Amino acid sequence: MAAELLAQLSLEVAEILILPPAERCGRLDGLMDMGATSSGNAGRTLRRRLHQALSNLTRYYLHDPPTNLAPLAGATGLELEARVGGLRRFAAATLEQRRSLRRLAQGAVAYSTCPPTQRQLEKQKEREKGSSRGSGAQQFWKKAEAEAEAEAEAEAVIAVKNREEVSPAAAYVHILKQWSIAFHDWCTEAADQYFLMDPELRQSWLTGQRSARSRVSLLTYELRSFREETEAFRAAEASRRSAAAAGAAEQLPLPPPLPEVHWAAAVQQVAGAVLPPLGTRLRLLDVGSCGNYFGLNHAGRFDVTALDLAPAHPSVLACDILELGVGPVGSAMETTAHPSLEGITALRQLPAASFDVVVMSLLFSVLPSAEARGAAAAKAR
Repeated sequence: MAAELLAQLSLEVAEILILPPAERCGRLDGLMDMGATSSGNAGRTLRRRLHQALSNLTRYYLHDPPTNLAPLAGATGLELEARVGGLRRFAAATLEQRRSLRRLAQGAVAYSTCPPTQRQLEKQKEREKGSSRGSGAQQFWKKAEAEAEAEAEAEAVIAVKNREEVSPAAAYVHILKQWSIAFHDWCTEAADQYFLMDPELRQSWLTGQRSARSRVSLLTYELRSFREETEAFRAAEASRRSAAAAGAAEQLPLPPPLPEVHWAAAVQQVAGAVLPPLGTRLRLLDVGSCGNYFGLNHAGRFDVTALDLAPAHPSVLACDILELGVGPVGSAMETTAHPSLEGITALRQLPAASFDVVVMSLLFSVLPSAEARGAAAAKAR
C-alpha cells in the first residue's frame, strides 16, 4: 500500500510540474524548490525536486498517521483498479490540504494567524483564474493581483487588531518544517543528556574520571551543593571570609577537594537520590504545542502533557499558560470540556512540581511583552 501511495503521489506531482509556471508554483509551493532550472541538467533537477516533494509529503503523513491516513482505512480490500483510483484521489486531496495549510501559514501574524476572510478567498480564486488565461491578459491580472494583495494585507492588519482568532491549521504546518523538527529533536537529546537517561552515558558519568563529567547534568548542581555542605568546605570558607574581612594581604587557598574515595561515594549517593531510574519516562510539559510532537514521536521517552491556545490534535489541552492555575504539590489536574472546540479538553490547573522538563517551544517569540515572557517562565519554574 505504501509503495502504491508513493507511486500515485509521484504521478500527481509530475502532472503539476508540467502546468504553467504560475499554477505550478501555487500548487507546489512549500513542497519543493521552485527556482528556475538550468537547461543543462533539467532532468536531474526535476527528479531531485520530485524526491524532495515526496519526502515532505511522507513526513506529513507520518507526523500523525491515524489522522492523516484515516481516509485510506479499508482500501487494502479493494480491487486493484478501484484501489489505485482511490489512492490517486487521496494524493490529490493531500496536495490540496498542504496547499491550504501553506496559505494559512503565510498570513500576516506568525503562528496565531487569523483565518482568511471570505473576500480574501474570492480574490485568491480570481487570481488563480487569471493565471491560467492567455498571455494577452497578463498585465491586467498582474495589476489585479497587486491590488488584491494590498487589500488582503490591509484586511489582515485590521482583523488582527479587532479579533485575534488563533488558527490551529496555520500553526500545525510549522511542526512539519525541518527547522522545527530539528528543534524538537535537540530538546529531546538535551533532556536525555541532562538526566543521564542513556545507560552508557550515566555509567561513564558516575564511574569515570573528572573529564567524563564535563557535560552539565542534573548531578552537577547537586554535587556542588553536596560538597558545600561538608564540614571541611564550610570551615575553609569561614576562614577565607574571616581573612578577607581582616584585610589579609594573601588570599587563602580554595577549600581542598574531597578525597577520591569519598567523592566516588558521594557521586553514587547523590545519583541514587536525584536521578530518575533508567527506562522511566521523563514527565514533560510542552507549552505552545499545537500538534503534540513529543507525544506522537517520543512517547517512549516522555510522559507528555501538551498545551496550546489552539490545539490541532485531540491529545493537546487548550490552555493559556498565563492564566493557568498552579495547585498544591500532589493535587489533581483540573480540566473541563472546551466550550467551542469539539473533542478538545480545556486545562484549568496543574499541580506544582509535577514535571521534570518544561519546553516552551516557540512561545516566547509570540508573547507580546517581556513581562508576559517573564510570567510564563516563572510559572514554569
